[in-house]
Amino acid sequence: MNDWYACLIETTKEGLPFLEGYLLGRGVGGLVIHDPDEFAAFLAGEGEHWDYLDDSLYEKKDAPASVTFYLPKNGQGKDSYQEIVAGLSELRASLPEVDFGVLSVTGETVREEDWANEWKQYYHKTKIGSRLLICPSWELTETGTPPYTEDGRAVLVLDPGMAFGTGGHASTRLCLTLLEQVAKAGDALLDLGCGSGILSVAGLLLGAKSAVGVDIDQKAVEVSRENAARSGVEKRYRALCGDLTEQVSGKYDLICANIVADVILRLIPDMGAYLAFGGKIILSGIITKRKPEILNALCGAGYRLLEEKEEDGWCALLVTK
Repeated sequence: MNDWYACLIETTKEGLPFLEGYLLGRGVGGLVIHDPDEFAAFLAGEGEHWDYLDDSLYEKKDAPASVTFYLPKNGQGKDSYQEIVAGLSELRASLPEVDFGVLSVTGETVREEDWANEWKQYYHKTKIGSRLLICPSWELTETGTPPYTEDGRAVLVLDPGMAFGTGGHASTRLCLTLLEQVAKAGDALLDLGCGSGILSVAGLLLGAKSAVGVDIDQKAVEVSRENAARSGVEKRYRALCGDLTEQVSGKYDLICANIVADVILRLIPDMGAYLAFGGKIILSGIITKRKPEILNALCGAGYRLLEEKEEDGWCALLVTK
């Protein structure tokens, strides 16, 4: 097991989505978001109800809005940390209308096994749309050979580990909701920036015949393969490690990219080469402030908007050629 450095950046509720986008744009996944309003509603019993809550959760009820991320405790992690901290002043300067608060950074060393157990108290079964159930392996009640179903929903067995994507983030939920609407039997799916594999595996459970996931992080590639196997779709899933489309070939009926606006802008000129005739593209991870910029770039590249969804300051777009 490795040592990791847990870094917490304190901000405001207004600054949360912009800070998330900033970190994701620098390749930092596995974010832990603390929104005081959502946390208060959770503790008050609104939404899902749990029979037991750890006392340590109540100790955090008065904590300010923050984002926690994890970096390896080595030279590369140290360089990334310094770049992220140095860029916070540029983030504030680029959005003078946003109140970011203090943007103070604190950190501590954690063992990977401690981190892996810590987030389990926050991650539970999650219903998405009308056909999917995201379920961590430790809450799985089904036995036998996957794929599983529960209450008529396809069960996506997902342990994110150190990879980004549990279905809890608004950008992922939006992407899954659109995917549920358009995925059909026989589709070939391409997931750019696959993270935990949540979109690829969901697409396969929703009827796609095959899926290819690509991520620049080898750990994400490994985790996505493991989650495909947990959900019983590993024979139809292929994961590649590389920079977005550099190893991709062929045509796909569905392309998903839940990344960030800057990366999506870089993808737009090239992704059409991989889209089958009549195919659709789902783009998410876009803060609403950047939506007009993305739509303009899509229009200029010959795409047509079919649908858009927004939640918590994030938006997802469904487009076609």
